[in-house]
Amino acid sequence: MSTTTPLHFGPSDAPLFGTYHGPGAPRPSSPGIVLCPPFGTEHLLSHALLLRVADTLAQEGYHVLRFDWTGSGDSAGDAEQVRLATWSADLEAALDELRDMSGSNRLAVIGTGLGSAVAVQVAASRRDIRQVVAWDPVIRGADYLRWLSHVAREPAVLDAGRRDLVGVFGVPMPAPFRQEVMELDLTAQAAALGTRLTLVAIPSALGVFGAIPSANRIALPEDVGTMERALRSGHIMLEHRVSEALLAAIRQSVPC
Repeated sequence: MSTTTPLHFGPSDAPLFGTYHGPGAPRPSSPGIVLCPPFGTEHLLSHALLLRVADTLAQEGYHVLRFDWTGSGDSAGDAEQVRLATWSADLEAALDELRDMSGSNRLAVIGTGLGSAVAVQVAASRRDIRQVVAWDPVIRGADYLRWLSHVAREPAVLDAGRRDLVGVFGVPMPAPFRQEVMELDLTAQAAALGTRLTLVAIPSALGVFGAIPSANRIALPEDVGTMERALRSGHIMLEHRVSEALLAAIRQSVPC
């Protein structure tokens, strides 16, 4: 039977909150997986689904760590001061914590939405990350913000001249953070990862990643529940087909 352990880790003056899902009968080769959540309301709507994914993987023998980014959830920090570099440091700390807790040297990162962008950034500089699985991947930040502005019906997300906070589904997105995301282009880093990167999305979304030819691709059913549908409806993502498709992608990319 798998175990679940809540914990704090990272800097003592600004600790991160996470939950470790440990396998009941770990093997020396059991992989360690860090789950990187998406931004804001996307995190809230996908929380239950990612919890289900973590529990299932632990039951199958994986070490899994879920965590909240600085300034979100139960982690310390001010959301108005968050930057992409902060999130990269968070992921670095999570990877080190999971390696220390599990003893596993087979590390992988599962990133969702904007969390996948941070996963690609960090994996580009860490060879101990064997695989990145990017669900609804964000490679070009400008594309993501255009999508978010459209779904949220909030044109201020794209207003580079606006220096105050912009609320996106009630979650603050400070101007410096928006600017960093707008300028983000991880095409080269994603392409350099080669087969260490697996892109997971519906077929119509996968078609935009032609500049990353060597990445693995796993297509979800076109009619499966998407983050856009969840945001528009305000309903949490619990569709069984979504979690099963994501689990299948992880098992294929990071075999236990």
